[in-house]
Amino acid sequence: MNHSFQSQGNSGILSLCGSLTIENIAQLKSAVSEALQACDQVTIDVSGVESADICSLQLFCSAHRTVARSGRVLELAGAGEGCEASISEAGY
Repeated sequence: MNHSFQSQGNSGILSLCGSLTIENIAQLKSAVSEALQACDQVTIDVSGVESADICSLQLFCSAHRTVARSGRVLELAGAGEGCEASISEAGY
């Protein structure tokens, strides 16, 4: 998994690519947490994600619930075939 984060004002985009699996869930959690600490409105761009397992999807869901309670915004954008298949198979 590779990632980059760009922010402008109170908004930011966390771009992810590669495979989002349990082997790199700690790195993913850290990247999402850092982005959410930096900005109140974060978009996670998964257009470069080849595959995602249930652990990464659960992390996204948990992060979304957490920020929603605090009035902040977390969005998922750019889901391609690999990521969409994983999301569908997990029942999300």
